[in-house]
Amino acid sequence: GVAHTPHRLAAINTEKIRSEMDSGYTISASPSVVSTGDSQVQVTWSGKVASSDWIGVYSPPITDFAATCPVSYVWTSDCPSNSFTFTLVNLRADYQFVYFTGGHTNAEGLATSNTVSFSNPKEPLQGHIAFTGVASQMRIMWNSAPSSTTPQVKYGTEPNSLSNVVNAQTTSYTQGQMCGSPASDIGWRDPGNLYNALLTGLQEGTTYYYSYGNSEGGFSAVSNFTTTTSTLPDPGRLRHFVAFGDMGTFAADMSAFGGNRGQLASLNTTRLMLKEMPEMEMVLHIGDISYARGYGSDWDYFMNQIEPFATQVPWMVCGGNHERDWPNSGSLYPNSTDSGGECGVALMERFVMPSASTQFANDGSEPWPSQTTPWYSFNFPPVHFVLMTTEEDFSQGSPPVSYTHLRAHETDSYLVCRLLLE
Repeated sequence: GVAHTPHRLAAINTEKIRSEMDSGYTISASPSVVSTGDSQVQVTWSGKVASSDWIGVYSPPITDFAATCPVSYVWTSDCPSNSFTFTLVNLRADYQFVYFTGGHTNAEGLATSNTVSFSNPKEPLQGHIAFTGVASQMRIMWNSAPSSTTPQVKYGTEPNSLSNVVNAQTTSYTQGQMCGSPASDIGWRDPGNLYNALLTGLQEGTTYYYSYGNSEGGFSAVSNFTTTTSTLPDPGRLRHFVAFGDMGTFAADMSAFGGNRGQLASLNTTRLMLKEMPEMEMVLHIGDISYARGYGSDWDYFMNQIEPFATQVPWMVCGGNHERDWPNSGSLYPNSTDSGGECGVALMERFVMPSASTQFANDGSEPWPSQTTPWYSFNFPPVHFVLMTTEEDFSQGSPPVSYTHLRAHETDSYLVCRLLLE
């Protein structure tokens, strides 16, 4: 299954890659400037092509191939015309393509291409939203390259009148926060700035339009969401949401996967969810989110893949073993290395879930997990959802879950739904 499929980049023996530039080989990429909406690049090469040759995709460009693994690749044997069209994801840095021989075990870099740039490397990217536990609020999150200007969300009840403005908080995470390899070395990729803005005082059950960004990188296209309600819906009204785990991500251009197609179905998941958009009110992604497993660029691929849906429907998450587990990091399974050294940091910095600041005793929310309190809850009338990860210790003496609070909701016309995450 997906959970036991090796990461597509893990087969590359990155630390042993050598640079052996050979004038008998060439590689080029066109166009040299792309945009997020038009990011296809044709890469063409020449030389004495062998079956063990492959094209590595790097962002940012590097000279020490043994220091960082590529973000993607394609075997030349799969490209009889000596060319391949890549669909690039804006990774907030330039791209470069490298021709390698020697397979993945004893690779030698023979030629490097020109660089390819995005026309707006500081544009707002990877938008997604989340409930806070308060019906009159919504949290907006996104990502960009580092910027010194104030990140903001503009919003209103009409798409052409975004007259309300709220500033966002800026966070990130560092290589030093990773617990082990590959996250701490060959798989590390700077996540850029991570933003979150809290919209308050919203009308319940109302559609709002919004745009996020800053004056340097510009603002996103206008998206919309509909707030939930704090009271039970009308009798007979159906609530629509989707719940799943083990999604992962898959490159739209089908590069870097070869025979490893364990996460191809993730493209079908997002495609089918988009078809359900008019009725869907929420996503519960309950464990094993991007399957990055220490290869940081996969978080960028994943966030880009869910953006069309997650900017309109709250995407609620909690971590599984492939986000959290690592020896000596406090996870329940001390011998598991399933997170690839991320030990929960990447997930929890990218997704801000209901927090203690929302006063759960009054509005139904519970603290979003730290690595020692990995659970939270929120109201979605007529259901009170509780999300708990099975990768932490909830036995006697461990950080408590407020069962008093849950029992209160059980007697308050709510169905309490407990979701245990693998």
